[in-house]
Amino acid sequence: MIFLDLKMPGRNGFEVLEWLQTQPTLKSLRVVILSGSQEPADIDRARKLGAADYVVKPVAVERLRELLSKQPSSLEK
Repeated sequence: MIFLDLKMPGRNGFEVLEWLQTQPTLKSLRVVILSGSQEPADIDRARKLGAADYVVKPVAVERLRELLSKQPSSLEK
């Protein structure tokens, strides 16, 4: 599992998601976006690029535990 922010130096989270999808050994990794953005367009784009979940910061510890306990097959895409 990767927790990925959208705003990072160098590449942004969308670019990383796109890159992950081109990597045969990495594209099956579960990616959870942790972002300060609540914009529906950002959420939709992240899901279309393969994010398993999208969480708006700040995030409660209980929510992180829930994400970590999810089985990959139970995630909505």
